[in-house]
Amino acid sequence: FARVYRHPRVMNVMRDAERVVAELFSRYLADYLALPEAWQARCVGLGASERALVIADFVAGMTDRFAIGEHRRLFDATPDLR
Repeated sequence: FARVYRHPRVMNVMRDAERVVAELFSRYLADYLALPEAWQARCVGLGASERALVIADFVAGMTDRFAIGEHRRLFDATPDLR
């Protein structure tokens, strides 16, 4: 277990992946207009808590590849998660 799942290289990738998700969530929360149009429409007129739930649903439904692509679109530097 420790040699495979807790290996330092694996843990580094996990930290980077967690950072990508956290940064995406924060960015969308700060500016929901960065979301795709259909998801933007869901956020209109919502309070902060409700908007956060919509954004959490969007981020939770992302594939790894889509999340990395979105991070590249929205940020200057995206970690290599290989």
